[in-house]
This record gives sequence, structure tokens and C-alpha cells, in this order.
Amino acid sequence: MRRIGISLLIVMTLSVAAWAVGELAVDFSLQDLQGQNQRLSEQKGKVVLLSFWMTWCAPCKVEIPHLVRLYGQYKDKGFVVWGITADAPSDLPKVRSLQRAYNMTYPVLLDQDSRVNNLYNPRSDYPLSVLINREGRIVWTHVGFRPGDEIELENQIKAALGS
Repeated sequence: MRRIGISLLIVMTLSVAAWAVGELAVDFSLQDLQGQNQRLSEQKGKVVLLSFWMTWCAPCKVEIPHLVRLYGQYKDKGFVVWGITADAPSDLPKVRSLQRAYNMTYPVLLDQDSRVNNLYNPRSDYPLSVLINREGRIVWTHVGFRPGDEIELENQIKAALGS
């Protein structure tokens, strides 16, 4: 019985991490920290990384400098990073503080009602990366962050960019 439970847990974890690879990304619109609406469908033709994070998430804070570097390195080739946080409205000062502290040069989007998180990240795994190609298809997902994961992420970005 224990083996069945462990096997089921492994299958569920793998299926959540890759459920949408190959599928068209679901369109959404969220406000950024400046109050501007950002719509995913307006990014068609670009490679988009949706990075789901929270202010309390330690691995998210380790990942952010790598995202800043990758965004700076590939944005001129059509690469976009959106940092999407579902932190509560009362945590907005923490979100702004982290954006400044980590020099997040890419847009930070607010998903305060968790509408987009419920679409892409129903298990609330943080960080969660979802890479979308120029045609709007999800080509890669990854849950968590450990040192070295940035290498695989960069390889996936290069492949999606065609470089």
C-alpha cells in the first residue's frame, strides 16, 4: 500500500509539472506594479517566461538574480520575463521592496485574487517557471529552484528563441 501511495504521489507531481507542455498558453491580463495592464496574447512572437513567486519563498529569492541576468541577456532577442506574485494586497509593500532589492528589471505582475495562479499553478508550487514559445505554446515547465537549474532554464530559453 505504501508503494502505491508513493507511486501515485510521483505521478501526480510529474503530471502537474508538465500538464500543459505542447498546449496553447491560456490568455490572461494582470496589472503590473505601475498599474498598467499586461496581456499575454500581446506578447505573441516573443518567448515568455512566467515566473510564479511569493515574497515568503526562499528558493524564489535565489532564482530571481538568475532571471534578472537572463532577461538582460536575451530581451533584445525577443525574450520576456513576467514575475507573477499572488501575494495579498496587504503585502504589496513587501513586493515593491523585493523588486527594488533584487533589481527586478522585468515586469512584476499582481495576481492578488490568484486567478492566473489557479490556471497555471493550481498546486501553488513556488517558484514555478512556465516557458512559452513565439507561437504561444508552453514548451517547458519547472517547479522549484536549486543552484544549477539556471543552466537548464537558459538552454530552454535559447532553444525557444532559436539561438
